[in-house]
Amino acid sequence: MTRFFLILFLFTIPLSGQKNRNDITLGSWVIVSGTNRLSKRWSIPTVGILRHYDIFKSYELSFFRSGFTYAVNPKLDVTLGYGYLDSDSYINYKPGTRQHWLYQEFYIKSHANGFPVSHRYRWETRWIEKANNQEVNHRIRYRLRWIQSLNSYFYTNLFNEIFLSLQDPVFNQNRFHAGVGYVFSKNLKLEMGYLKNHFSKAHYDRLRIGILFKTNFASKQIVSTASGSN
Repeated sequence: MTRFFLILFLFTIPLSGQKNRNDITLGSWVIVSGTNRLSKRWSIPTVGILRHYDIFKSYELSFFRSGFTYAVNPKLDVTLGYGYLDSDSYINYKPGTRQHWLYQEFYIKSHANGFPVSHRYRWETRWIEKANNQEVNHRIRYRLRWIQSLNSYFYTNLFNEIFLSLQDPVFNQNRFHAGVGYVFSKNLKLEMGYLKNHFSKAHYDRLRIGILFKTNFASKQIVSTASGSN
């Protein structure tokens, strides 16, 4: 555990002074993701995210989501949940927004040419509060992720996720991530990597740091199949 807190401390030291956003080339994306097992089939996901335009400076957004996940079988999870987002403007630095989400999710494990991959399909209904008005937005997301163990402690984490709106413009955003993870125990992992967030009019580079944990309130130890991430 000492190594974990030392690494986390080093990455929370600001690496540069305050900048104008137009000059910022690398921001931070910190995620804490937990799987809280209730029984053999039921669990509660908890995800918190904090993002900055600069490394741990210039607030961009904070986000939290949770819900209920049901393991249909060892390869399929379904989730119904709620999320809340508070953000500064992503593009053109307009006034920020608050969002309430309802989402439905399917998480599928499979293999491609012998490599383990996962597919996440999500439908989101978002109530977006902007200044004095509110709009309802529907979008779908698809994430393809590949995680491969390198040894007993390290693994690679590679994913791409596309977001499509059900209203114009159809393309919402795309996220590509490549990084590595370190296994402290079966219930605690640390991930670090590079994330490229692509919009139609903007591109953002992010240092992504993820803390993944599991808790188990079931009577017997159960292997988790939950998806995690945001």
